[in-house]
Amino acid sequence: MILKGLSPCLIGERINPTSKKQLTEEIRQGECRWIQQEARRQEEAGVDAIDVNVGVPGIEEGEAMRRAVRAIRAVSKLPLFLDSPRAETLAAGLREAQDRVILNSVTGACPEATEQVFRMAREHGADVVALTLDKRGVSTTWRDRVAVGRSILGWARSQGLPEENLIMDPLTTPVRKFPGGVQETLFTIRALKEELGVMTCIGLSNISYGLEERSRVNAQFLGLALISGIDMVILDPLDDEVMSAAKSGRSGNLTEGAIRRFVEAIQ
Repeated sequence: MILKGLSPCLIGERINPTSKKQLTEEIRQGECRWIQQEARRQEEAGVDAIDVNVGVPGIEEGEAMRRAVRAIRAVSKLPLFLDSPRAETLAAGLREAQDRVILNSVTGACPEATEQVFRMAREHGADVVALTLDKRGVSTTWRDRVAVGRSILGWARSQGLPEENLIMDPLTTPVRKFPGGVQETLFTIRALKEELGVMTCIGLSNISYGLEERSRVNAQFLGLALISGIDMVILDPLDDEVMSAAKSGRSGNLTEGAIRRFVEAIQ
């Protein structure tokens, strides 16, 4: 496990072209000034690792990932979450980075592709994030998500990937569209840890998609995720409210009342 002993481990999300016109254009042009700037800013803000997503349509994504990794390594030595659903893109970034890499991510939808990434990770000593979804998409129940996680864990074992190198994402869905998803995500976190014994990671900002007061919602949900035992959080480290909640490292007992109050407060 590359990121060990940090609770919670904080991963900067800002190198991602989604809804970022400037970054999208720079990636298309093969430039990395914005990427380097964000890598520096996030490290200064206190993250433990940096997520790197170069998913722009119509480009050679593997080459874009290599350039981004090279540029970030010039200004930061933090571990990198290489973020792509494409095994070839992950492979390109892994070859460039050499070490301290987490491959983000695989799913239960395609065993062949997932096992390919597991073999790659085993050979290079990398960790892997696995999303708990399969060909049916995102399940609405925590039990089904844990079942997918159990299958993925079996594939990892078959490829010789140590369990300590596997991180599972319980899936965070927009609360505005799926209010019941809050409870399912939190219960999934706890069950993945208790039943499968794996580390867990969430993409925090997904919870507030489509809402106005995103910082408040993200921070409140993070508190519930910490109570549930989340290990790693992909977040915006320049959001003071979220970082305050993250660094507090709160612990306690998760209750249905706390979940209900959270959902009611944002509706």
